[in-house]
Amino acid sequence: MSGDGFTVGGLGAASHLQKYNRVGVRYPSPFFDLSQVYLPKNMRALFRWAKYYALTYGPVYAYVTKMASYSLTELVWGSDADSSMSSSFDEDKWKKRWSSLMLEDMLMYEKCYQFGLHYYTFGNAYVSIHYPFDRWLICPKCGFRKRAREFRKKEYRWVDFRFHGECRKCGTNGPFKVKDQLVRTSRGLRIKIWNPERVLTFHNDATDETEYKYQPSEQLMRRVRRGDRRVIERTPWAFIAATKKRGLVTFDKRNFVHVKAPSPDGESQGLGHPPILAALKDIFHVQLMKRAQEANAIERTIPLTMIHPLPMGGGEGWNPMMFTNLTDLLQKTQEEVSRARMDPNYIPFSPVPMGVTPIWGDGRNLLLVPEIRGWTEMIVADLAVPTEFIFGGLQWSGSNVSLRMLENQILSFTSGYKRLTKFVVESVARFLKWPIIPYAWTPFKMADDIQLKQHALMLSQMNKIGDSTLLGYFGKNPSDEHDDIKQSLKRQSEYMSIQMVEQARAQAEAAEVQQKAQMSMQQEMGMQQPGMEGQPGAEQGMPPTGEEDPQQFAMRMAEQLAPQPDEVIEQTLTEVAQQSPELAQQIASMVEQIRAQGGGQEEQPQEQGAPQEEQMQPGMMQPGMQPGGPGFGPGTAPGAQMMQPQPQQLPPRRGPGSAAI
Repeated sequence: MSGDGFTVGGLGAASHLQKYNRVGVRYPSPFFDLSQVYLPKNMRALFRWAKYYALTYGPVYAYVTKMASYSLTELVWGSDADSSMSSSFDEDKWKKRWSSLMLEDMLMYEKCYQFGLHYYTFGNAYVSIHYPFDRWLICPKCGFRKRAREFRKKEYRWVDFRFHGECRKCGTNGPFKVKDQLVRTSRGLRIKIWNPERVLTFHNDATDETEYKYQPSEQLMRRVRRGDRRVIERTPWAFIAATKKRGLVTFDKRNFVHVKAPSPDGESQGLGHPPILAALKDIFHVQLMKRAQEANAIERTIPLTMIHPLPMGGGEGWNPMMFTNLTDLLQKTQEEVSRARMDPNYIPFSPVPMGVTPIWGDGRNLLLVPEIRGWTEMIVADLAVPTEFIFGGLQWSGSNVSLRMLENQILSFTSGYKRLTKFVVESVARFLKWPIIPYAWTPFKMADDIQLKQHALMLSQMNKIGDSTLLGYFGKNPSDEHDDIKQSLKRQSEYMSIQMVEQARAQAEAAEVQQKAQMSMQQEMGMQQPGMEGQPGAEQGMPPTGEEDPQQFAMRMAEQLAPQPDEVIEQTLTEVAQQSPELAQQIASMVEQIRAQGGGQEEQPQEQGAPQEEQMQPGMMQPGMQPGGPGFGPGTAPGAQMMQPQPQQLPPRRGPGSAAI
């Protein structure tokens, strides 16, 4: 005995079959299960089930929406898409036009997302362009013409799918001729994505050619028959003619694109299989478990309490159920329970022992959550995506192999919407007679491909790849980034120049204030009476209190301090700095000059009356000499201090008793 490709032979086989199938009915195949009975019989029925689960079942909805949106990138135009674009082309003008038309008027991003929803739900996406047109009503006698939308409400009648009215020019009353004329404008251009459930395909297996037709919806046909002005004045005439004949609308191949998901060859009639087809049987099993959970939640969650009499013990004579009127006992028990519910403090009485037995209330023990979770993970595996892609998560736990397979799966879809973009751009350019400028979708990359980006940075540092390639890994446009860098450097240069100018101005103001203070101090010290040689405090390094010139005082102090130890010099200069820091610095420099010239040792005193030679040293100025006067050559800086010349021999040291009073 054979059937469905499987043979069962011999009496032993028949008895073995009867052992496990007592009713004598065999499954047609060992691979057959209950869900196979409900599988769709044709592609259109399969589309309805795919749409139902994509809208109502959570994991499938998450799969469809995330796959449709995840791979969408940015659409760029002009030199952003092709750096070799000719500079003579008016890029800014056409870049702005194309970008405004595609993104704002034709809603390219929204249509690509809807295109992805159809692709991952039905496995097929049908796209065409709707061109704006005017419907003209023409008088058949005089040729007078007028747009249909310009007629008033009752100036024409819709009779037998034709426009009837009276000509305003010749007065002829009858049907008008209809002529649709395209309007070459960007307003009204729309991307139309058709419902795959209503698209019929006529595929030739021998030539692999397919003819596409569309079945108008019942709602559209009712509005056409009713003569709804918003429909009959704006709907292409092919749909009105198909409604009249109850036929189909044939698509023009020049204005139609069919993108289908890859699938094995078979009885597909030129269609792609929905990607969720592999998960339909598992979804059926999950639905069965959910139905069991629903029944369990309704019947077994809330417990039911039963009250009944108990035997008193001691034999059958003590059984209240044998010697008590159960009807009266039931009525009495109901009354006592009702009174106890009305008054929580009421204590009921019973002539016989009463027992309480709970029924149900064990719904938690019958939960199928682990089984449902396991089947849900199996459904995600049927959809060929990582678990984290459906249930969320900051990182994917899959290996590089699984991520690469997912990326390749998404790339097959990206090629589909790139084909859609090419069709739309070429069709619009041909209709509007616009030039086609370079355009491109930015390359799709996995968002967490960190290793590849790190390797790209290393190769860029080694001068193995260019900046354009490196920025491409990060989704950045080289032209925009270069312009941004230029602007940033320009702003930084402006900030630095402003900072330097302000610093120079502050330094100049500080120098001017310091110079004025120094000149004021010199003038005050020059107006004082010069002190005597034995003036108290002079030996201790204190500034002069008389009219002695500061330069002479500094020289005299330097000559006295040069042969002294460094500790004495440092202490003396500290005391002088408390009164005049500039004078202390000047004395210190003179001490260094004297020591450098070998004047730090005591020399023989010069004879009295011997003339002392004076030499003008650079940077020294005699008392009373003004800048720019004698002793200043060309290029001498104004305000430079000229100090007195150093003596050839040091004067004899004076004791305390030689001071002049």
